[in-house]
Amino acid sequence: MSAGADEGRVDHWCIFRSRSRPCAVPLQWVAEVIRDLRLTRLPLGPAPLVGLCALRRDVIPVFDLAEGGAAEDRDRPEGPTSVLVLRSGSGVWGYLVDEQGIELAGAPPSAVSAGTLTWEGTSYAIVDPPASWHALRSQVLSAYRARESGRKRAGHPPRSAALEPAR
Repeated sequence: MSAGADEGRVDHWCIFRSRSRPCAVPLQWVAEVIRDLRLTRLPLGPAPLVGLCALRRDVIPVFDLAEGGAAEDRDRPEGPTSVLVLRSGSGVWGYLVDEQGIELAGAPPSAVSAGTLTWEGTSYAIVDPPASWHALRSQVLSAYRARESGRKRAGHPPRSAALEPAR
């Protein structure tokens, strides 16, 4: 595409902050924003997984975009939180977002450079929803597989077997 073809074109973004870090996602991935939501925490859950929330008839995972996630429960927010809900062919999930400053932005392609959107003087890290979904999902699965492996080494039955009725 030539530079002239980009003139006048505007890309639409959802800009937000996650633990004060400015982030942006292409608007086509955003399903909704839920405010004042109570999350169900998962004891010993892997760092990026903040918890689960009920969204109509579904239960969706909510992730922390902060570097390394919220590593300890004391770092995880208590009380109502805001969640940016994303939808793709892979499923529905949410990102923990700061309550203030969730906006829609129309920016020309020239505002995007090297994974950053510059809008009204602020640089926002662009989040690639499919890539982040796969990376976060892999982290969660790896953490649970490692825990399950540790249970086996310690002589405990697998969690799935522990939940089955005795015969």
